[in-house]
Amino acid sequence: MRARSEVSYHTGQLGSQVASSTVALGAGLVAKQREKANAREALALLDKAIALADVAEFHLKKAQIFHKLLRQTDDALRELEYVITNFPNDDLYIAARQRKDEILAQRRARALLQLPRTDRPLLHKS
Repeated sequence: MRARSEVSYHTGQLGSQVASSTVALGAGLVAKQREKANAREALALLDKAIALADVAEFHLKKAQIFHKLLRQTDDALRELEYVITNFPNDDLYIAARQRKDEILAQRRARALLQLPRTDRPLLHKS
């Protein structure tokens, strides 16, 4: 009888752990979706700010949101290129160049990781 109650206890505990893990996973997904919604909302506000005053800082903030929160590197690079092209005398010009270089370096590194390995000898069929 004692063994059965211990098994029942452990089974209940395992079920509780699975349930709490499922709830945590669900909460994480909801938080991620909310974070994306907040990022899109911030982008909309930045677009309104840019319509009022087209300054490098707003484009740099958009690039950061695109890159860090939404993982949209092409959009981030477009914003950084806009700063580089249109604000060459702004204090943020160098920051934009550096961020662009970092993103492109990350992209190249990812591309290299996807290349087939060439350090192994090729097998030739005779």
